[in-house]
Amino acid sequence: MEKYFRTGSIEQRIEWLKRELDQAINSTFLNYSDLMTINEMGVYIVMNDDEILYVGKTTRAGKIRLRELAADFRSHTFNKKMLVEHFYKLGYNIPRLNKTTKNKLIESSIMDLKQFQEAQKNVNANIKELKFKFHATRNVELDNIEHFAISVLKPLFND
Repeated sequence: MEKYFRTGSIEQRIEWLKRELDQAINSTFLNYSDLMTINEMGVYIVMNDDEILYVGKTTRAGKIRLRELAADFRSHTFNKKMLVEHFYKLGYNIPRLNKTTKNKLIESSIMDLKQFQEAQKNVNANIKELKFKFHATRNVELDNIEHFAISVLKPLFND
């Protein structure tokens, strides 16, 4: 990390963040299988064609966090938001999705467990078809780069 990141002027810090974001944006496109080979900490960008859907970070060296993208709605925010979007397209308005909400949907017969599982499977398959970018960087920098990227790129599924 460049010495002035924490001690330099605002302009120097912004320029440093801009360079980091440029490196992330200009990194090679990866498919989901490529993403699963990454064993480094860094910032990732999830894209559908040219639209940026989500920016996230993994502070865990290894594949665990990235695998959670296409695992279960309780494991990753992006997965949860994609599932909510999927339900919305099916005519269900579910603003917040968690284990309790899932149980209420099933108990109230709005959908059965099999329908819910099929929806989750569909979302996971869709995520695996998206494009990704990954920029490896040190843990101390991740929050700053992620927040900067979100504020500049305004991804669809980041709050």
